[in-house]
Amino acid sequence: MNKKIILELPQFRDDILVTFKDLADKETQLREWVDESYLHPYWDSLLMYVLHTLYNDHDLDDEEICLEKIGKVFFNEEEAMQIQKFCEWLDNLIYRIGQKQSDSAYLNHPDWPLVWPWAEECYRLMQENDTKYDIGASWDFWRKYSNDPDYSKLVEEENRKYATGMG
Repeated sequence: MNKKIILELPQFRDDILVTFKDLADKETQLREWVDESYLHPYWDSLLMYVLHTLYNDHDLDDEEICLEKIGKVFFNEEEAMQIQKFCEWLDNLIYRIGQKQSDSAYLNHPDWPLVWPWAEECYRLMQENDTKYDIGASWDFWRKYSNDPDYSKLVEEENRKYATGMG
């Protein structure tokens, strides 16, 4: 039986999950991030979408912030730290390549192929945890109670119930 944990912000988790899916997908990157014939390459670019999600929205290269996101967007420390380590490494790679380069400059860098399998590992871990901890319950709870001013407290109470076997 899977353990149920209610995440406070499943929509942010979904943003991160989709970002890792995109980072693991070499073909999509080559087709949509680099190919100028793609209708709107700007919106699916590394800079606009991936980096904005990982760093501007969530600061996932910061260990303390990642740990604070356990129970909000991450199910456990293993997940938070794997993603933090990847994001810290990716941030350093982007810094070495140059922050205002074209997407093709990143994709053609000799270290970029290391991104694909590592991002796939992060994506796979998040998907496994979605199943293990029942992400659907988090979405159901969020849809039902997210407008409540005490939503964070409600999440805590619900998780306490599950932890004690009362939920």
